[in-house]
Amino acid sequence: MAEAPLEKKIKVLMAASKRIQKEYLAYKNEIQLFENAIQGIEDNEENALKLKKQNELLVESKSMLPNTFQRLEEINQKLIDQVVELGMMNEELTEQAQQCIDQTQLFLNQINPAMI
Repeated sequence: MAEAPLEKKIKVLMAASKRIQKEYLAYKNEIQLFENAIQGIEDNEENALKLKKQNELLVESKSMLPNTFQRLEEINQKLIDQVVELGMMNEELTEQAQQCIDQTQLFLNQINPAMI
């Protein structure tokens, strides 16, 4: 039996939420790695070109955090809207989606938007 379009959309949104959370964490990890690399370059007084490139990469990664945060908020809101539309037609999927919404909201609450 084929899935209803709404159920499929909810599953896609749940997967997107998980993917964007991983993406956000990957950017945070990248930032830490670049900051450590820059510190190492500064400590060793290596060439300015390498330091400049690491700084560019750091700025690029930092610039992705607000966008990723915003996309995660948008996906979570879309998921909320779709779950409301689904109602109790599929209780199991509604429960899974609600868990995803709660987990995403917790993730978002742990991020201080002023710090990104």
